[in-house]
Amino acid sequence: MKFLLLFLTIYLTSCDNPVTEEKDVSPPEIISVQLNQENPVAQIVEISCIVKDNVEVKELHLWLDGEHYNNMIDNSAPYRFDLNTTINKEDGNPFFIQNVVYNITIKAIDISDNYSFSDEFISPISLSVDNSNSAPLTPQIISVSYSNGMNQISWTPNNESDFKEYILKKRTITNSPNWITILQTNDRLRTYYEDIDIDPFTGVEYFVRVIDEFGYHSSSEIVNSVVEGSPEPVNINSITYSIEEMTVSWDKSNSNDFKSYTLYHWNENFLTENYEVIAIYSNENILSHSLNFEVNQGLTPTIQNWFKVEVADTFNLSNMGLPSTHNLDPYPLPVVIDTVVYNTRNMLVTWDVTTENDVIGYEIIKDGVEQYAFINDFSTNYIYIDSPDLSSPITFDIITWDYWGQSTPNVHGYEIVNASPIVPNFENIQFNPDSITFTWSPIAIIDTFDFKNYKIYHSITPNFNDAEEEFEITNFSRNSLTVSTKFNDGQPRYDFIQNNYFWIKTTDFWDKSSRSQASHLFEYQGYSLPESVNLYSPYFTMNNSFKLKWAMSDNEDFSHYSVLKSNNIEMDDAIEIDVYGENDLLGYTQVESQLYQIEIDEISNYYQVVITDGYNMSDSSNVVRIWFDDFEWIEIPSGEYSYGTPLELDTLFMENDYEILKYPVTNVQYVKYLREHINNFIILNSGNNQIIKGYFDHIGEGFFAGEKMYFNFNNSRILYDGNDFMINEGFENHPLTGITWFGSYQYSYDNGLQIPTDKEWEKAARGMSASNYPWSQFLCSDGTVACDILVGEEFECSSVELIMPCSDVISELNSNFSNSNDPWEGNYLATTPIGYYNGQNSTINSPSHYGAYDMSGNVREWTETLNDGGSRFLVKGGSYSHSQNDNELKTWGFGEIQPEQSYNNVGLRFVKY
Repeated sequence: MKFLLLFLTIYLTSCDNPVTEEKDVSPPEIISVQLNQENPVAQIVEISCIVKDNVEVKELHLWLDGEHYNNMIDNSAPYRFDLNTTINKEDGNPFFIQNVVYNITIKAIDISDNYSFSDEFISPISLSVDNSNSAPLTPQIISVSYSNGMNQISWTPNNESDFKEYILKKRTITNSPNWITILQTNDRLRTYYEDIDIDPFTGVEYFVRVIDEFGYHSSSEIVNSVVEGSPEPVNINSITYSIEEMTVSWDKSNSNDFKSYTLYHWNENFLTENYEVIAIYSNENILSHSLNFEVNQGLTPTIQNWFKVEVADTFNLSNMGLPSTHNLDPYPLPVVIDTVVYNTRNMLVTWDVTTENDVIGYEIIKDGVEQYAFINDFSTNYIYIDSPDLSSPITFDIITWDYWGQSTPNVHGYEIVNASPIVPNFENIQFNPDSITFTWSPIAIIDTFDFKNYKIYHSITPNFNDAEEEFEITNFSRNSLTVSTKFNDGQPRYDFIQNNYFWIKTTDFWDKSSRSQASHLFEYQGYSLPESVNLYSPYFTMNNSFKLKWAMSDNEDFSHYSVLKSNNIEMDDAIEIDVYGENDLLGYTQVESQLYQIEIDEISNYYQVVITDGYNMSDSSNVVRIWFDDFEWIEIPSGEYSYGTPLELDTLFMENDYEILKYPVTNVQYVKYLREHINNFIILNSGNNQIIKGYFDHIGEGFFAGEKMYFNFNNSRILYDGNDFMINEGFENHPLTGITWFGSYQYSYDNGLQIPTDKEWEKAARGMSASNYPWSQFLCSDGTVACDILVGEEFECSSVELIMPCSDVISELNSNFSNSNDPWEGNYLATTPIGYYNGQNSTINSPSHYGAYDMSGNVREWTETLNDGGSRFLVKGGSYSHSQNDNELKTWGFGEIQPEQSYNNVGLRFVKY
């Protein structure tokens, strides 16, 4: 069908009809529109789009609430819009209002100005804006120190990614209410400033402001400079805490005119950024203050609490120390479940005890979701609980809780898998006419505590799904059972002519069970099933008949051989046509059938030998198909023919007529030859290979006389069991593989035939055709050339078929190559039957120029021609393992192989003169 399409294409393109170009009227398809933030969004929102068009996308527009927003256009993939939600309107108010929902739509336009909107394909995209948390982190002025007419101010750095700049402002307390900007820098590492020309007797106030890229800002609290005469600041030297309280300690003031300490406090729960006064002490020797924790009000060590101390003198001059905070209370360390011990009623769970003093208890969680227990005692490391359902695995996790409500789960949970009982096995099944005694392996001690029962099952097939429960034993100490072979009414319990299979199953309290393998009734009394015998390739006689031979059985209970016949390889609906060895003198030594007459449709018949023993047990041999072993020839006339590659095409002349095999040599034809010449060969095992060797003494071929390898069974479908030859089921009529050039030559010599030269092979494949493939032309009897030859005893050449030029293509309809999807494609040795591409089986009839088949694909074929170096012989035709476009599949292609090499894709065909 592929070449018909190609011809149609050539025909159409050769017309002179004008081509009318259709206008593109299809709008673009918008596949997806996605935001890089979840609602509510903040600052810059990235909107990415995926659009496709049958021709080309021109541009995309961003629409907001049904209008083209801010003329936003993107005309190159990948398409993306960066929507700034922080911009203001002309009146200075924000454009995007908090908690208002906005609808986003994308308009896509192609180069033909066709357009579409995203809500035609996908759900509308909505967003809401919340920039309330967009301000930078609040900076802190760390210190303001005076020296030599200069105040040095330092503050905490801002490490946020959208940082833009610092602005440092000051004002003189006594002179001006206005703030003066003294530093504006975008260097995030610049966290200090030296303010010169400072009057030491005049106080100066400072604050620092951080501004981000979106215009949001945060300001520090106002910090006073040190005024000459103010007391030296004191700093906090420690902050400690227990479960009940936090204690802040500070250095002692060295001021001679000390008046008071004022302790300030701030944490993140405060509504403002201002510190609050929590204590004032007028005794200079009081150097600490404790405050009780108030968990309900958020005063805990799990959040950052900042403190600073202001010291004042009697002249009401004061100085503030550096702010200080404590280490956050860490999450509790996890504990690990050590062991879980259980029976059918209770379960004991133990774990490590924590060493931390603020842990209040432990929580046991089952399967990640269910609270199974809570222990309000940090010193307890075990708990007894009811045993859960263990019919499937469960997992316990333990969570450690501290006083502050912080918790930490274990890193890895403890999985509890109630193992199924240890698999029981029958140790013996003894029987006599009256009773059957089953004996099985004793139960393991570990399985006794949750034992429920034993059950014995029976079936006449080895499939447990067909089995039925026979007996139940509820005492775990028993490991045998004797039952009668008959029911109470005297009827037999089991039919001993049939197969009888038994299983024993152990079940525990949670209905988890283990079952033995199937045990056959005859398994424990020295009985063995009969072994199948090898059925060999059929023997043909000269009087249109054949007979079957098989290997001799060594079964002690032998009864007879049966010969079965069917019309399918699966031997469905097979009929018994003969019985041998039953009640006759030859017995098991009867290893060949009578002669059978060859029927008209004999190649549709399949045969098999079944061996049966005295217990009516049987086994089947391999299946053989009757496929004839004679050769079929076609004539090749002398005269001109095409030879060589398309670039080096030549016309040569063949002096003499000759004949060539219509098909490659088959497996059954080679087996016939091996049987006739078996005494001339040596069959031996070489490593993992079984090979045939012979003495090659054809000196005229340019080789020294000596032992050569002729054939490798591993590269073929032929088997040898030391007695006779077999062919894999269904491969009788497949081409021979595994033969070497030496073996091919000896085969041809012993039959008075020859291996073709590459020129003889190529003439038979292409004649005067300059085509790449053998089937591209066929020479009719009247000298005309035809294509698409019809199937029949003679090729019909009619004017309807005279199509020039013939389609010169290879497809899965006319050749077996790699991935050609024929029925044998999945095999390791993926040959097809000879002549398979004959117009049947949904194929195209594909003979060569003169009517030979399989000259492109299937197997490569030996030739008599050496390569230019004289060390390898050419092989022609290509094989099932070559890719569709491989040159070796073409009439002029070839490969090169050493004469003693065997391959699973190389065969041969003969010529004769």
